[in-house]
Amino acid sequence: MEWNVDRRSRYTCFYSHESGFEGGWDRVGRKSQVVHRPRGSKLDTTTNVQVHVRLVHPASCLRVYDFLTTQDLVTSVSSLQVDLFKNGPKAGMTKGTTPPQLSNDVLIVNTCASEEIFDLTVQNDSTFQDQGANSVFMFTKSGPADPSTFEIADFGTGTHQGNNHCFGSLHLPGGDSLLVTNHLSIKNIPVGQLPLGSFGFSGLVAVAGTGCPGNANTLAIPNPATLSVPYTVSQ
Repeated sequence: MEWNVDRRSRYTCFYSHESGFEGGWDRVGRKSQVVHRPRGSKLDTTTNVQVHVRLVHPASCLRVYDFLTTQDLVTSVSSLQVDLFKNGPKAGMTKGTTPPQLSNDVLIVNTCASEEIFDLTVQNDSTFQDQGANSVFMFTKSGPADPSTFEIADFGTGTHQGNNHCFGSLHLPGGDSLLVTNHLSIKNIPVGQLPLGSFGFSGLVAVAGTGCPGNANTLAIPNPATLSVPYTVSQ
């Protein structure tokens, strides 16, 4: 390997190679020896130079979103009212929410140039339960999507996924979007068992084949995608 500094001087570089991993980077160390040519000048000094090269991994290009809607996937829900039983043996227990039927929606947009394969975990707040025997649906869309402009009609017909919250080796072509919806409702529990202030939901994209929750996929951001939904209790 030669470095041409100018027309009058030539520096020849001899190097050895070793590599390792540190903090998500590929770090390559090269030990170099620089010798001035021609010999006989005042620069006849052998100099050892340590060169470090960092090879950056591909940028995060799987965009992950978690958002809450009504069960028909039409209206966005940013907060909830928790309704209680007023009388009878269940008095003081949660009866439902306003709105009553909800959907936890996890959207993944592949902005990578190529197809990506990954595992996915959809996590609901423990205060909620799946609604019915087929509460989970999966949709795909050609092209990108965004919760701020979300229209379920853009995704076509979804496929039934039962009550599955764990999905292995999902294939998503470059530039396309995948949506998983989970219809749910609040459990009947004593009001004192509600979490403090808000409900939490999330979607985690994992490395394909590592299961649920699996090893976080570094191509996904944010990962996990989390959602905090504040609530009030109707007295």
